[in-house]
Amino acid sequence: MKRRWAGFMAVWLTLMSAVGLWTGRPVAAAASDFPQNPALNSLFQQLEKQFTQYRKDEVVPLESYELIGNEGEKKNTVPRTVKKITDEQKKAATQRKLNEIRANLEIWEEKLGGLSAQEYKLIADHLTRMMMLAQLSSYGWDTLGKTVSFYLDVREEQLYDFKGLTGNFARMGKEKDQVNPSELKVKERIARYLNQSVQKGNKVGADVLKRFPGEVEKLLLERQPSRIVAGRSLASLHDEILNPDGIHYDGTESVEDLVESFDITIKWANQDRDREKQLEDYVYPADAPSGEFREYITRKLVDGELSDSFASGFKKAITLDELAKLYFEPVKAKAAEPAEEPEDADESDMASVEEEAYTEDSADYALEEDESDTEDRTDYTLEEDEPEARDVADAAEESDSAKIVIDDPAIPADSPDYLKQAYIYGMIDDKTNLGKPLTRVEAARRLMDGTVYHEGINSLLPITDAAKIPVADQTTVGSVLRGGMGTRADKFEPQSGYTREEAIRDRELFRYDSLRRCNIPLALSRVSRIIVGKSTVHLIFSTKADLNSYLEDYLDDTALSKIKPGGKYTKVDTGGALIEFFTPENGVKFTMKTGTTFFDLHEGFYGPMLQYRIEPKVVKTGDKVNMTMQPDTINQKLNLKLDAILAKIFKPGMTDQQKVKAIHDYLVTHITYDRSLWDEQTVDSILVTIDKGRGVCGDYALLFMFLCRRASIPCVFESNYEMEHAWNAVYVGGQWLFVDATWDDDDSGKIKYTYLLKDRYAFMSDHVPIMGVPDPRLFKNLDPMSLKSQDEIRGYLMENFYWTDGYKLSFRVADKALKPIIPYMHDSYVTVKLTYDAKTNLYTVTAKKR
Repeated sequence: MKRRWAGFMAVWLTLMSAVGLWTGRPVAAAASDFPQNPALNSLFQQLEKQFTQYRKDEVVPLESYELIGNEGEKKNTVPRTVKKITDEQKKAATQRKLNEIRANLEIWEEKLGGLSAQEYKLIADHLTRMMMLAQLSSYGWDTLGKTVSFYLDVREEQLYDFKGLTGNFARMGKEKDQVNPSELKVKERIARYLNQSVQKGNKVGADVLKRFPGEVEKLLLERQPSRIVAGRSLASLHDEILNPDGIHYDGTESVEDLVESFDITIKWANQDRDREKQLEDYVYPADAPSGEFREYITRKLVDGELSDSFASGFKKAITLDELAKLYFEPVKAKAAEPAEEPEDADESDMASVEEEAYTEDSADYALEEDESDTEDRTDYTLEEDEPEARDVADAAEESDSAKIVIDDPAIPADSPDYLKQAYIYGMIDDKTNLGKPLTRVEAARRLMDGTVYHEGINSLLPITDAAKIPVADQTTVGSVLRGGMGTRADKFEPQSGYTREEAIRDRELFRYDSLRRCNIPLALSRVSRIIVGKSTVHLIFSTKADLNSYLEDYLDDTALSKIKPGGKYTKVDTGGALIEFFTPENGVKFTMKTGTTFFDLHEGFYGPMLQYRIEPKVVKTGDKVNMTMQPDTINQKLNLKLDAILAKIFKPGMTDQQKVKAIHDYLVTHITYDRSLWDEQTVDSILVTIDKGRGVCGDYALLFMFLCRRASIPCVFESNYEMEHAWNAVYVGGQWLFVDATWDDDDSGKIKYTYLLKDRYAFMSDHVPIMGVPDPRLFKNLDPMSLKSQDEIRGYLMENFYWTDGYKLSFRVADKALKPIIPYMHDSYVTVKLTYDAKTNLYTVTAKKR
């Protein structure tokens, strides 16, 4: 019987060769094409049972949604065909989908060299969770009405996004880098890959099916790759065959071209492995970095992107001098052998072997937050001029750095270049305390200049210990967190030492390219010299014509566009800085006023929080300039109105809590909610709200913030992710509490206090508070059987719970005295219930459809 079947197949394949394609799809796949994994048998039985319960969509779909036409005009509606789906067709579609999942799991096994029982459990748990999200899955026809498929309502990249898989290669010793000739005899395996692709519905050329498996085996035996390289190469090939994208196995590419492409894959896999071994073999001279930092730092050291002076002492607090070296001392690249490029390889076929500069896996999550607190600010500090122009940060490392001269006795001429650079770009102001180890909050103050013009100002602190951040440093810490400074899990720990490994991790996220905190449009090639002082930046040009050209090309698009010096010495007061045009040296000199801190010429803002708009005014000859920063006109007007309100509602001896209540009561009694004023909330809109007594939630919250800050009470503006509602967080009694004056104003004539000074968990029942509420992604490697705080419980639930009917998630707490509360677990589609089983000490959260 076997011989008869083999003979029949030979004849059949010959016929297919004449046609040029293997397009057949057997009714049932051969068992050998999809190995049955005992570790996952029960999972696939469960999946098969679940799949068969999904509905059948017997309407044949159209090739384009537009073909449905306008239902109101029957003449434009394309008739729809309904075809019955039989149980056999449904069964066949089920098996194809299950086999497709089996094949994709096999790719993971090949890539990782096999998996452990625990890793198979992780896969089973993940797929089980995915099935909870797939409740809209269905059986349906293709557009030709010929084939029934099972359409799983989960994105493929999500379905196979397995976490925590290490694999056997990672657990092997030297044997993974040895050659195992028996594992290179893969002819039958490649034939199985091709058959799997056919079963999935892909087209495979008859010549490819006949010759490609043998040619691949021949190539592997010739190249003799190690076990790990062979496994990864075959996994890549398997994925290409099963999920073709770019490389075609349908006969449009020759077998020779396909083999050549696989040869490139092997060569790149070899180079990747050589790179890994380089990192694995690196020996630290003393201590080694912590686990979360080790791979990233090792890469930097091996690649010569990090000085050897940073190859030890990782857990020590970095000094200011070391921080300046880290950012501004050039590192001489180590000589490295160039990577061998595969012969005749097109760039598009080559997988990059370069590392990612910074990934979520190599550091704690870099905090992002909603942009309600500040405007987006694009970096225009250093613009490219002609091709020969270089930005200041790059040029400073080259000979053009001589163009920048320091005019400040605090930095002597014989100071090391890296200290001069640190001064020029605002990290240091003098040479005092260079040897002092930095705390994390002290480091934040130094890193602020490296992020403010790139990521903007941010006052929100989505960390558990927000109340421990000094009030004066609130905006600084919020801004560097947005810029990427890593947290310690859910905390910032402001007074702890900023370790050298933390500094190394954060380095690439902070870019110093503004001169002494001035964001000035500039290309170094345009100037002959730049003189910087503690609060001055003087751009000097070779000729008056060069200066005129700079003004036309760079300042016409700034807040100074209406200023026309006409080639004469002109002083301009901007509120935050004095600008002198056509100085005797053919220059433009910027002098920051006392209290300005930051000056963003291109975006047109200045001030400690870039909250004031630049209003340039030409200074008349003989007039004196007030060199203390002044608010802009509209903020001066606002401050007068704020002071008048506070004078009416405050009484002598009031505590901060009483003052907050008075501000809350004023808003509720003096403002009426008016949806017609739904616009962007600005200082202008707040003036309208004060004058007319009308506004929306954003106006309530913004006015509340301005009144609190005017009364020296720290306060921030918060909103939900969709920017549909706004409220406030305010700092009283040593903690951040929440206020929603809008929802306490129900037009009843009575003042409500439902949302006055509520703690974060009370506020979570119908808000998404930010201040003091850690992002769930900050919690890594939590043990769900030993959660230690309400924040860990929230982090675990928010990251792992699926909002779908019937989903359950269980956990235990480390201390029985900890009683979980879950007010944040609310959704418009399901209700959520928390139960406790005293016998197992398990808490379970269950979702139920509303």
